[in-house]
Amino acid sequence: EQYEKGYQTLQGLYAIGSGGLFGRGLGNSVQKLGFLPEAQNDMIFSIICEELGLIGAGFIILLFLILIWRFFVISTKASDLLGALIAAG
Repeated sequence: EQYEKGYQTLQGLYAIGSGGLFGRGLGNSVQKLGFLPEAQNDMIFSIICEELGLIGAGFIILLFLILIWRFFVISTKASDLLGALIAAG
């Protein structure tokens, strides 16, 4: 193996840390240019943190929480069990 254990995790943490509060800007990530293998799938949140910063990452998490909350509301108001299970799933 070319990389030692924990290389991907360490590079992901570097990406999160280098983003700072407001990030480097969309498309300006350095880690995705070869330092972070599989950045497009395994460590996409690290790249989001680097490009959008802590504020952008918090906004993404907030959007996911709103989405989960809406799924919960829809599933509790479903008229039958099948509809509730589909909305919850």
